[in-house]
Amino acid sequence: MKSPITNPVHWRLDTLLPMTHETIDQLARSSVGTLTSYRLVVGRCLLAFHHTRAYKKHGCSSAIHYAASVLGMHPREARACRRVADRLQSLPELTLAAELGKMPWAKLREIVRKASAETESFWLRLAGNHSYKEIEVLIRRTPFGSLPGEVDPENRSCGTELRCSLSPQVFTLLEHA
Repeated sequence: MKSPITNPVHWRLDTLLPMTHETIDQLARSSVGTLTSYRLVVGRCLLAFHHTRAYKKHGCSSAIHYAASVLGMHPREARACRRVADRLQSLPELTLAAELGKMPWAKLREIVRKASAETESFWLRLAGNHSYKEIEVLIRRTPFGSLPGEVDPENRSCGTELRCSLSPQVFTLLEHA
């Protein structure tokens, strides 16, 4: 029998159930890596469409509109793919990890928000040793281009901004409270 990883026709539940948990784990990890590398390809295609305005040939107003209308993607996911592809242009180590499928998409999507060419090696190591939730917390508390735990002199990384549209009457009540 061929390995299930090299023969996707056999990836049905009835063929997975008799396999060892190690084989299923290997298939799952390989699949997550494949998703990451293909999302990067989609992001690069959207960047190319954005720069060349080729989306207009499909009757669309932007690359994201093209992704939603023609590819059937949710606009938020299309924007994330394009943003990650754009950020990776200056991050060669993270790019290679993404291209080889060695980085889960969720972690990559978060890490490129704060990684710089000087810090990407560190973030790559962190991604291998920490869960998505742990990475998410570290990202939230780290300024762009810094490492987790570095001091943020302007305290930008821990602040939260809340914007609300209020009528003048409600604003007055809130002000008095």
